[in-house]
Amino acid sequence: MQLEGIDFELIWRKLNASLTSREEQYLERWINQDPRHEEYFHKVLYYYKENKVVNAKQIDSNVAWKVLEGKLKNPSQKKTYRLSRVASVAAVFLIAAVLGVFLIFNDLDEKSFADRVDIQIPPGKSLAILKTGNNKEIKLIEGTSFIDTMGGAKVLNSNLELVYSAAKLEDQLVPEIHNLEIPRGGKYFLVLQDSTKIWLNSETKITYPSIFLPGEERIVELKGEAYFQVAKDINRPFKVKINNQLVEVLGTTFNISSYDDDEYQCVTLVEGKVKVETGAVSSESFYLEPGTQLSYSPLKQSAFKTKVDVEYYISWVNDSYLFKNKSLEDIMKTFSRWYDVDVVFKDSEKKNILFTGEIDRVQNFESVLEVIEKTNEVKFKLVNGQIIIY
Repeated sequence: MQLEGIDFELIWRKLNASLTSREEQYLERWINQDPRHEEYFHKVLYYYKENKVVNAKQIDSNVAWKVLEGKLKNPSQKKTYRLSRVASVAAVFLIAAVLGVFLIFNDLDEKSFADRVDIQIPPGKSLAILKTGNNKEIKLIEGTSFIDTMGGAKVLNSNLELVYSAAKLEDQLVPEIHNLEIPRGGKYFLVLQDSTKIWLNSETKITYPSIFLPGEERIVELKGEAYFQVAKDINRPFKVKINNQLVEVLGTTFNISSYDDDEYQCVTLVEGKVKVETGAVSSESFYLEPGTQLSYSPLKQSAFKTKVDVEYYISWVNDSYLFKNKSLEDIMKTFSRWYDVDVVFKDSEKKNILFTGEIDRVQNFESVLEVIEKTNEVKFKLVNGQIIIY
């Protein structure tokens, strides 16, 4: 969103009359600095007026910039829902359409996906299966509430939250190993006995003790994706086992994504500090600071650390998905888990289309696919319960 010497957001906010006096002065100096700056500003102004942009204050300036860049470089281009291309691969912004705010109006000749199907594909919901130490299974769904004592802990399930707390001190403390499984199309919120909070995503399994004994390490095991807010206890480190990795923390906030069908297992640190040990054969240790991510490939037995915007990796906790230059193949893996539907690429080249934007994940799936179709990059069919991409 950066132009030469100025952030495009200033221009966008100028069109919406939302600049401060200091920003007005800065923008005016930039316009007067170079004839090319003045020409660019007036082109943006012309496009803004001629294309009858509506609800502009609600439209993300990143979206506006990509659209306008494409239009200013190709003024004779027909108006379509295809917005721009980056590095020869489509990078499509979905935010505006999901919000019901459209930058460009163009009737599609073909009916949208939502109009072509007569069923709804609802989003995921709070759903889990608790397996206790005596192999008892309890399905946790809306309306399921109970309170019980299990393995030295008082266990309460209420309001779609599973909460463990310490039983009375005089009771004999004998921990049980519990498993909480989140199926496709599910999510759940878990509070461990030490007050650690865990948000669990679709197709995820976590194994943990009913209580953490004094003086012993706090260890859980994860498959899938979870967001942790670990209760601080300097005398008892908190450890998460994920296949060939071990994440160790004292008290911090982080996200782990460790699905079997993903190329990389990712640990993303939001707050605090963590240590990650990788590799089953030759162990290697990495220390993460806030805003960094460790990506580990079980296949290659290699890992690398990068700086990231953590919002792209934790947005699911707030029921939205943020994507930045993410392939359609990876996006559809995420959707497949959340909407509990299988996806098949009829055209394998479509897997590599890159998307940037935000999707509200409480939408029905057909509404989400309709938005993607408006890019004119892909089409979807529903055949025998599968989504076919062509």
